[in-house]
Amino acid sequence: MQKRINNRRHRRIEGTVGKVFILSMIIFFLLNLIVPDKKMSEEENRMLAAMPKLTWSSLTSGDFMTKYESYLADQFAGRNFWRSMKVGLSSLGGSKEEEDILIGKDDYLMEKIVLPDQETLKENIDAIRRFASQNRDVPMYMLLVPNAANVMSQRLPSFATVQDQNRSFAQVKRELSDTLEWLDAVEALERHADEKIFYKTDHHWTSLGAFYTFSAVAEQMGIKADSASFFV
Repeated sequence: MQKRINNRRHRRIEGTVGKVFILSMIIFFLLNLIVPDKKMSEEENRMLAAMPKLTWSSLTSGDFMTKYESYLADQFAGRNFWRSMKVGLSSLGGSKEEEDILIGKDDYLMEKIVLPDQETLKENIDAIRRFASQNRDVPMYMLLVPNAANVMSQRLPSFATVQDQNRSFAQVKRELSDTLEWLDAVEALERHADEKIFYKTDHHWTSLGAFYTFSAVAEQMGIKADSASFFV
């Protein structure tokens, strides 16, 4: 008798779960139809995928389904909320890293610093030298933009360690010191490390970060205009 009651209870629970799941799928399907698509994500500083055009060739080649999957991932209703929740739950669970992305403080996602391949770096430096030697009458400058993890170390997750990007920059500066003039973006950004100089979910610097750097190097480049008056 008790076993029969337990079986009925399990069936009711399974039925309820199934109905909730189906209802949730229907709700999200309708939301995705109702909520208008966005062209750009300000949080990620990138353009979002648009609805692909259905053609016979794109359907048979599989190109349509590939683009449609990207479209659904970018335009899913409440996407930013679910992303934030995922990061928050990962952080609460003790996770400090996800696919080479550090889950930092204040909801910052920071790309891990990867040291450059020395052979590729040498090829790039040699190419810059050749270009400079062929254009000696043109003033040339070098500015390397650091990662957020290098400049905003106070927002790294607890006990996280990153590669010393400043050493790589120092190597490039040393190699090209006789070829062009070095512009220091690291020092300019470190003075404003507590401000929003990098996007929280994107590796690019913000307009504010770019402005601070420009203001610091403008005089070195011979730009005498009042840069602040052009900043909006």
